[in-house]
Amino acid sequence: MANFNTHLNTALIITGLASATLLSAEHIDLKGALWLWFLGSIGGLLPDIDSDNSTSLDTVFNLFALSAVLLVLHYITTELIIKISFIGKRAFKQCA
Repeated sequence: MANFNTHLNTALIITGLASATLLSAEHIDLKGALWLWFLGSIGGLLPDIDSDNSTSLDTVFNLFALSAVLLVLHYITTELIIKISFIGKRAFKQCA
């Protein structure tokens, strides 16, 4: 059975070529090509997840954790700052 490096390298190369081909044929845009490359690379790691001590399992959970952190940071920097600035403007108007 192939190891982590084989699965990762093969997935990166094949999905990179496939997404570049679709991009050059103008079937998808750049953002779509990057998403296909990313998701295809993650999908290429899935066959290596069968054991409890696999590197792929650690990598997938680290990517999930990174995604959760980025979602929280996105919420904090957009939604929360908008709410805080709105409350601050309203409080400033009441004081003036």
